[in-house]
Amino acid sequence: MKIEKWVKNEINKRWNEASGLRYSKMMMKEPNTRRAKSLLNLSRNDLRVMMGGLNRTLLLIQTLEFNAKYAIYKLEMGKLHMGSFKLC
Repeated sequence: MKIEKWVKNEINKRWNEASGLRYSKMMMKEPNTRRAKSLLNLSRNDLRVMMGGLNRTLLLIQTLEFNAKYAIYKLEMGKLHMGSFKLC
């Protein structure tokens, strides 16, 4: 039991100390052994489909973040006015 707790603490420590991984850490706050086991039990094709969906989600997040930063930049530069935004 002590060994399992030590292993879990080490994994969490390495996850928290890892540089980068910004979007991964945004999606997963900490490693999840149950999720890891279920992923390891997937077929290669199912795993590829799932990872493709995750990659598309992360790409969408990055795109939205970039667009928001670009709009803020344009507002700060005075090249974009609040009246130019369309309401959905």
